[in-house]
Amino acid sequence: MKSIKFQVLIVFLFLSWSSLFAQSQIIEVIDGDVLNLDPHLDNYVLGVIIENDSFLWGYYDCTDCADYFLSKKDSEKDLSFRAFFLSKGINIKAVYRSHDGRIEERCELCSCPNGHRINFKVLKSDYSKMRALLKGTINHGLINKYK
Repeated sequence: MKSIKFQVLIVFLFLSWSSLFAQSQIIEVIDGDVLNLDPHLDNYVLGVIIENDSFLWGYYDCTDCADYFLSKKDSEKDLSFRAFFLSKGINIKAVYRSHDGRIEERCELCSCPNGHRINFKVLKSDYSKMRALLKGTINHGLINKYK
């Protein structure tokens, strides 16, 4: 009888701990804004709480070969992202690299996202300019904003 009670207690403690962990949140504070990260998917941004209404957070889903404006070196992708848009008169205020959260099989096409994401903070008016710059390219649909 003691063994059964002990086992029930262990299961209860495990379930209580699991539900506590499931409700936990991971946050990253960047440039005064809070990025809410998924506790179950490594480095996946669920959403953003932004401090200043003039700005928004967006993201660009990288591909294996369609990112003509990004450096081929992984360590330089953030800098090349910023440099490309700065050369077009758009200032990227902050950048945060993450994953796109998709874990299903990926396609082999050049335009398919590869799982790497560049999150960025930009003026709302500049976001429209960014989208317009990429209009007509396969990259246009890869740039979006958090709601």
